[in-house]
Amino acid sequence: MSRSQCIKKSLSEDSVNLVTATNTQESEVLIGSDSPNSTMVVVDSHKQVTQDPKDKSMRITTQALASLAAGTLSISVGSNVALSSSIIPLIIKHDPDIVADFKTASWLATVFLIIAIPTSLCGGLLSDRFGRRTIAMAACIPLLAGHILMATASSFPLLLAGRSMVSFGSWLGYPCANVLVSEVVHPSIRGTLGVWPSMLLSLGMFIAYLLGYLFDSWRIISWILVAEPILTFISMAFIKESPYWLVQHDKKVDAEKVLRWYRGSEYDIKPELDDMIKKRQENIEENGVNGESVLSIIFSMKFLKLQLCTGVMFFWAQYTGISALVIFMINIFQDANLSFDPRLAPVLVGATRILFGVFSSMALKKGNRKYILCGSAFTLSMCTLCLAGLTLYRETFSESPSWLGYLPFPFVLIMFMAHSFGVNPVLHLITAEVYPTAIRSLGNGTVMCFATGGNALQSFIYPHLLGWVGVRGCFFWFSINAFLFCIYGFFIIPDNRGLSLANIERGMENKKKPDSKLEAKWKS
Repeated sequence: MSRSQCIKKSLSEDSVNLVTATNTQESEVLIGSDSPNSTMVVVDSHKQVTQDPKDKSMRITTQALASLAAGTLSISVGSNVALSSSIIPLIIKHDPDIVADFKTASWLATVFLIIAIPTSLCGGLLSDRFGRRTIAMAACIPLLAGHILMATASSFPLLLAGRSMVSFGSWLGYPCANVLVSEVVHPSIRGTLGVWPSMLLSLGMFIAYLLGYLFDSWRIISWILVAEPILTFISMAFIKESPYWLVQHDKKVDAEKVLRWYRGSEYDIKPELDDMIKKRQENIEENGVNGESVLSIIFSMKFLKLQLCTGVMFFWAQYTGISALVIFMINIFQDANLSFDPRLAPVLVGATRILFGVFSSMALKKGNRKYILCGSAFTLSMCTLCLAGLTLYRETFSESPSWLGYLPFPFVLIMFMAHSFGVNPVLHLITAEVYPTAIRSLGNGTVMCFATGGNALQSFIYPHLLGWVGVRGCFFWFSINAFLFCIYGFFIIPDNRGLSLANIERGMENKKKPDSKLEAKWKS
């Protein structure tokens, strides 16, 4: 080979190496991006793989099945949260020997939420210890037993005991739902499948309202709900454990098998699996093999900061009027003198809530979450203010037009549209994003503690507040809280659109995060 040919070959090789190095540097920035666009992922320093989210080789059905299986837990929680609204009027009407007054019967709602406070925290801890799928399946046992005890209860204490068992089973498994979806579903389709638990939560509430409208027997309703834990157990039996949890517990071989099952045999899982293992090694280097203790995590400033934009928001959201309507909707419509069957209104509201949950999944794909949440919260404030004014007017002027009796329903309908569109999905989405992998289940469990604690306190206060200030006073109270919630959300909600989970974690820890081209595109 001549000297000139050697020089040309050397220059050619240097050019290739330069291009490869440049591409590698760009691809390292793109690792972990949640953007729906194609991403470059590095396998090692000399090899790169282009992963197209729309690659037909990736299996979608198994990931959808996992999202649906996790969503069945949301169905159980939704139906049991709303169950009080359906069965309390029926028990008072048909079984006054069990309970005859509303204040006593309201304990069916309160005890469900009180039990949920410690149980949701335990569910998060046990999920981290024994696995998301395992705890979800174990939760079906008390859930099934509780429904059977409620259906056969002959006294109010037995009814409360069954309700307590249902609460224990529901909230033991619920922290696993969003975590399982976020850890199983590929980032490219997480925006679509990640909202399924939230939508199926609305479906569960709709089922409870529909059963309350179709049946006059609360025992029949309880027997029908026995099918829900059976469905959860069967669906969970058909899916696999979270690959993130397996890597976290040093089961890399099992994690590879599970990830291949979720992504398909023809899909290249090595970049994704390597990223999981790399993240695990970073956690070990930072916190040691055993990691931080639970108490040190809970009382750390980092954890407190995360709770300000998740737990506090969930707690405050319980006082915007939605929680009272979910639990006592039929009674509230009766007190507001609705002009048509109060049992039909929740069914229509539930159907609308499911529809707007679907719309929310499309809006949140690129929409600003802060503006969506604040706009929805402001709508809640205005609707509750209108309901308060309408009730005051009808009580003051007894000869008011009869058509005013239909107005409470559209106002409540708009409230649930706003809540399903902007409040509930945004709060769930942020909660699933901001917590690091090592404490994701614990974080979700503590947030559920705040949510159920606020809901329990609200369900306890509402009957007493109703007796003191009436329906109009209750809605004025909800309006003020919704407005303050809107202001707080505007200043505290982060905008994580297009950011990878790793970069979100760096941002929460006040570490410098690299901006990828895809993230810059989302911000522009």
